[in-house]
Formats: sequence, C-alpha cells, structure tokens
Amino acid sequence: MKKEETYEQKKRRLFGRFHRLDDYLGELNHLIKHRVTKQEIMSIIDSDLFLESNRKYSWNSKLFQTIDFSNKALLLDILRQNISRWDMPYILYTVDSKDCGCVCLSSLDDFNWMYNMHDTHGGLIDFIRIDHRESICLDWDWDTQELDIEIQTSVISVSPNDRSILKSVESDLFREMRKVYWRKEYGQ
Repeated sequence: MKKEETYEQKKRRLFGRFHRLDDYLGELNHLIKHRVTKQEIMSIIDSDLFLESNRKYSWNSKLFQTIDFSNKALLLDILRQNISRWDMPYILYTVDSKDCGCVCLSSLDDFNWMYNMHDTHGGLIDFIRIDHRESICLDWDWDTQELDIEIQTSVISVSPNDRSILKSVESDLFREMRKVYWRKEYGQ
C-alpha cells in the first residue's frame, strides 16, 4: 500500500525541488563516487518512512571519537574497525535530505571518503544501514578554528520482544529498498 503525501511533505518537496535540488545534486556528486541524478534520490515519502521507522528503535553508542578532519586514513580505519557490515546498503542523509530526499548507497564503498568539508552545506552526514542495525554520524563545524570531525557509530538495541517487530520492518523496508536499487542498477 502506497502512503499518500501529506501537505507538509508536499511543501518540503516543492521547496526542495525549486530551491535546494541543484545544490543538493552538486553536494551528492562530491560525496558519492558515481554521478548522481535526481532519479536516484528517494521520494520525501520514502525518506520519511525510512527515517520514522529508524526512530522506533533505541540505539547504543558504540564509538564516539573526535579526530582531525584532514586525517581521512584514520577516519576510514576507525570506521572499518567499528562497522560490522561495510558491504550492506546504507541510506545517506545530509541536511538537504529533509527537503529533497535521502539517497541509497549500495555499500559504504560508494561514498567518497576523501570529501572536503565544504562539499556539504550542513556539516553533518548520517549513514543508516538499510536494516537499521548500524549507523554512522559524521559531524563537523567549519566556523571554529579547530577543523575536527566527530565520529559516532551506533548499533540498534533490540530486546527479545522487539525481534519480531524488527524482522517485520526489515523485510518490508528491505523489499522496498531492493526495488529502488533494482531500478537504479538495471533501469527497470
């Protein structure tokens, strides 16, 4: 069953399309290794659905560390040591994703880890694994003298009672996201 667009989502979609989309595509083309088109951006409805389902869970912070922004080798080492499934699909969220939609990455290898801090407008990038089991938050502020980046990784906290709910949400979301990937990869 397709969810109907709310009035608030329509306002955000129209604002994003007419005021943010070109900048957002430019941002994504700096952050993602392949050329991103507007067809690859999830709809506001699908983005909201994914993000809302993500809020249902409690998260345990696995790592919180601050490093020098320019030390991308260390950033990659830290993430590879703390992320269990690098090869899983992740949803990429930046500040403009709220008005334009999130983007699906087939794996974290699709992301340009050598990005410049001015490649994104908000100083915040979130990656949420498609099955909601792990997340990464990269946060920095270029208004300060220190050019540091805060890295936070989190894992979902699932009680035995939540496992059946999680499996249900995972299967529905995974099925929907697979459709997005199939269209992206094979043009169907």
